[in-house]
Amino acid sequence: MMGHGMELPRLFRDPFRRLPPNFREHLDNWFDGPAGARLLAAERAVLDQVTPCIFGYHAVQVCAVRPHSLLQESRILRRVMVGTVESGGVDVACDPRQLPFASDALDLLVLHHALDFEDDPHTVLREAARVVIPGGAVVVVGFNPWSLFGFLRFFHLGALDAPWFARCISPYRVSDWLRVLDFRVDGLESSYYLPPLVSDKSVQRFGWLDYLGARWWPQRGMFYVLVARKSVAPLTPVRRPERQVRPVTVGVPVAGRVTPDHRNP
Repeated sequence: MMGHGMELPRLFRDPFRRLPPNFREHLDNWFDGPAGARLLAAERAVLDQVTPCIFGYHAVQVCAVRPHSLLQESRILRRVMVGTVESGGVDVACDPRQLPFASDALDLLVLHHALDFEDDPHTVLREAARVVIPGGAVVVVGFNPWSLFGFLRFFHLGALDAPWFARCISPYRVSDWLRVLDFRVDGLESSYYLPPLVSDKSVQRFGWLDYLGARWWPQRGMFYVLVARKSVAPLTPVRRPERQVRPVTVGVPVAGRVTPDHRNP
């Protein structure tokens, strides 16, 4: 008989669950290369249109790789870059599952590939929901599995080179998770329809894919940007207690006996 403390085996094993050792170093090197630089430029172009529409006082960007600021066009002046100790160059080094911010403190939180390389993305989103104020925004940037990159990723099973070992959580799944956390999804944008090519000649050769992707499948780019707003609790009007109207007692004269007037016979 199987004990309660015994762990049950899994039927299907995800080949992308295990990240290679020193995966952050491999990922940083790829983003510093020509293919990663093109992807970052495309991500900045999308976020430069999204972030100016979000107002407030405090903005935080959580980085899974070496920090690359994506908030240049944001109108929020107080910006903090958060990452792990391995990332380096961040303002605050911490675990994204335990952010050192008070609850309901941030107006904007950007998760830059923070869900693609975490063992527990649910906890990261719950922490994001905790620190964002009601009406504040969470912006998720991630690799899109519903793209040419996602298709080619299946031919790199168990690959140890970046970015193929990314977990690629579907934006539709992320939106479902956010709705459970009482967020309203504003929308989804995507871009960069080329595979992660290295050489400039390859980019020029497959440039027609970028044109067709932007025209015919706009939400099937290599990355996606999902914007969600934390719901604001409705205000319940407090009614003033009604004053009880007491009945006014009116005195009624009591009829007495009529005494005869002795002066009249």
